[in-house]
Amino acid sequence: IAILELIRILVDLYSLTFHQAFLLASQTFTMHAHGTLEELSMCWRTDIMQRVLPRHMELVSILDHFFVEKIRSSEKLKHDVHLQSRLQLISMDQNQNQVLKLSHLCYLTCGQV
Repeated sequence: IAILELIRILVDLYSLTFHQAFLLASQTFTMHAHGTLEELSMCWRTDIMQRVLPRHMELVSILDHFFVEKIRSSEKLKHDVHLQSRLQLISMDQNQNQVLKLSHLCYLTCGQV
């Protein structure tokens, strides 16, 4: 959530563009993948996040949109629809709830992994 909060502050309070805020946030945070498999596969339901943190969820949707467009324009990935859906930040879980994949969010937004 800290990454999203920094982007929100930079956009909403300091009037940076989304792109500028994203670049600054990605230079600020790093991800260390030494957690358990359970932590790395953690997902949050978007309906709950939308109720509790609507602006943050809006930022996630913007990030997901840009990321999906980048994937679809990639020569390696543009024909692999199954892989594209697995890489998205927002997807459906086994109970058909829309979820945010936290590891994907961290990987996408952190400058170093």
